[in-house]
Amino acid sequence: MRIEYGRDYVDLTPEFDEDLFILYLIINEGDVIYSWTVREIRGKEGERGEREKVYLGLRVIDVEYHEFREGMRIRGVIVNYPEWLEGAGGSHHSVDVVRGQTLRFVKQIDRDFLESLIKAFSGNLRVLVASISVEETAFALMSRIGIRMLGTMPNKSPPSKRAGSYELTAYLRDVGVNLSRYIGQTKPSLVMLAAPSMLLDSVKKSIASLAVPVKYVAIHEGGITGIGEVQRLGVLEEMGIELGSNSMDEVMRRLSRGSGDVAIGMDEVRTAAEQGAIERLLVEELFFKENAKSLQGIILSCIRAGGTVSIIPKGSEAGQRLRGLGGVAALLRFEFFLKGN
Repeated sequence: MRIEYGRDYVDLTPEFDEDLFILYLIINEGDVIYSWTVREIRGKEGERGEREKVYLGLRVIDVEYHEFREGMRIRGVIVNYPEWLEGAGGSHHSVDVVRGQTLRFVKQIDRDFLESLIKAFSGNLRVLVASISVEETAFALMSRIGIRMLGTMPNKSPPSKRAGSYELTAYLRDVGVNLSRYIGQTKPSLVMLAAPSMLLDSVKKSIASLAVPVKYVAIHEGGITGIGEVQRLGVLEEMGIELGSNSMDEVMRRLSRGSGDVAIGMDEVRTAAEQGAIERLLVEELFFKENAKSLQGIILSCIRAGGTVSIIPKGSEAGQRLRGLGGVAALLRFEFFLKGN
């Protein structure tokens, strides 16, 4: 993300898909943003006219992040426009934001708050995962902004023949073909091939040459179930993709033993943040978007006390668990609350 701070504005230019997601998180209803866009200029008597490039100011109504199109759309009301665009004020308009497009925010954004989000999501690390079983293979793309299921591919050999070397070789060859197609579509930085131990050697022999680096991982069960297992292994977090599975496991462990070094919900988390007790703050993506203004102070307190912040993707297994606990939790440095009394 390229950032330029002015006296009463901030210019933000997304460079990666993750930067678009950061913009999605920080743009709120009522914000005023400026951007180059395209607007249809009406002809005489309401006839359809030409589409012209124009620099507009919008008061934001809502924001959509399109994880499949890897873009963002801002809807709003025009509040500033060139004189030649007569009558545009108060009209509705949408701006499609892509990488390399600069947005000007007519408001001050706290630098620590913005840098915490950039630290959590910046970079362009993408892992294409193939979870392989004898019956099927599931493909998913994992990054710092979440998980996107790409599809599944069945083993079309009759069940009685699937253990045979010919049928397995043909099946794994088809897996490799699909992998190459997904590599071309998603441009991953790494491919992870996950399979049960008894199948992994065959996978290594059959799928050895791809256009990107390959990592092999042993799992208990392949297919769609294996995608969830990969999330829980911790191998993604070791690579820098924080999906929150390990952190949520620790939250549940501390809750189960009645420990006072975990906070659940806004009230407990806010109290812990005010006292500098938070070691790791966990916020589910949709909860963040719904409560961005209330959470900003909590996040800043956490950062300034040396804590870390993780925004957990809504589609991840950890995100679903966190949503079930209210959307926000924190691992604390010490026994801050007296639980079970």
